[in-house]
Amino acid sequence: MATRKRNSPTKQQSNNPNASKQQMVSVSHLITQGPLPNPEILDRYEQILTGAADRIMAMAEDEARHRHEMEKMVLEADINGMNADILDTKRGQWFGLIIGLTAIISGSIVSIHGAPWAGGFIGASGVAGLVTAFIRGRNQNDNGKKN
Repeated sequence: MATRKRNSPTKQQSNNPNASKQQMVSVSHLITQGPLPNPEILDRYEQILTGAADRIMAMAEDEARHRHEMEKMVLEADINGMNADILDTKRGQWFGLIIGLTAIISGSIVSIHGAPWAGGFIGASGVAGLVTAFIRGRNQNDNGKKN
């Protein structure tokens, strides 16, 4: 709780040059920051209504507890999201490995059975597709990090 008091006295004179009276004006500002009022105000609440200070304290404690629970939920959601992203990345890598090996093995089998050009094309296109997907994925991740 931060409280600042500022008194700024000012002197005001009448516009009448023959007047010898001066007035002193004092302006007081009270700025309170935080969930609780300063002790003087809290004491005034208690004088007006017995138990009001306890109710205000309980309200501030409930608010702090609620805020902590919400922050905990946000952190847990962020962690779950990161874990899901990691699992997606791993799954994509495994599927990429399977597709790449399938393309290379299929191309080799086709080449062994008498069609070397077709086998080379099958193997090379499968690997080229994976390389292209890998490069595009990297570029999208780099662009996402810059934003």
